[in-house]
Amino acid sequence: MVEIPHLLNIFNSDNMCFMDKVAVITGGTQGIGRCIAEEFQKAGATVCVIDKQQGDHFVGDLADKQVLEEFVKEVIEKHGHVDFLVNNALPLMKGIDECSYEEFQYALSVGVTARALHKVCNALAQIQLKSCRRRT
Repeated sequence: MVEIPHLLNIFNSDNMCFMDKVAVITGGTQGIGRCIAEEFQKAGATVCVIDKQQGDHFVGDLADKQVLEEFVKEVIEKHGHVDFLVNNALPLMKGIDECSYEEFQYALSVGVTARALHKVCNALAQIQLKSCRRRT
């Protein structure tokens, strides 16, 4: 994972351009996630946010496989690829010794399984690209 101060230094660099880049930010509606999303936008990237909180972004729970698949499909259909994935969604605010089995499984779904989002997006984009090439 990239540490936040290092990530923000990237945005301040004069030679970094994020035009035509797509950034996916999980948990991007408040706090650190919102700051990261705003910095990507200022640098010229297209930002796709998924969060459980209501707003003008994709609303859904990363732990839900169907929601994750719908989000990936939407991102790929609109943008064709993902260049950056910042998995910022916070699954739980307690330590492992305080979690029930179900809570721990939920934390894994959000914190680990959803991290595969970047690979899933790019795999779907490649399939879509091959399909388009066959049609022409």
